[in-house]
Amino acid sequence: MRSLDASAPVTVFDTGDELFLADGHHRVEAARRLGRMTIEANVRRGSRHDALEFAIELARDQRGLSRDEVLAAIRSQAGDAWGAAPTT
Repeated sequence: MRSLDASAPVTVFDTGDELFLADGHHRVEAARRLGRMTIEANVRRGSRHDALEFAIELARDQRGLSRDEVLAAIRSQAGDAWGAAPTT
């Protein structure tokens, strides 16, 4: 297993009102379990929709999943937190 310190930074979207973690959920959880208060992050400006689109494309590229499969997985983990699927 790679050291958490050697892991890629997580990706966060700053909407101006909130921060949305778009990539790195497992790394954040590992850091929490290790008692860490901070983790390296790439911060992008964008909307909640931009964060979701980023997460979808990344999952499609990394796992070879369809858009619908990715959305179903996000909904099963996040419940209504992500709201309705975008219609793009």
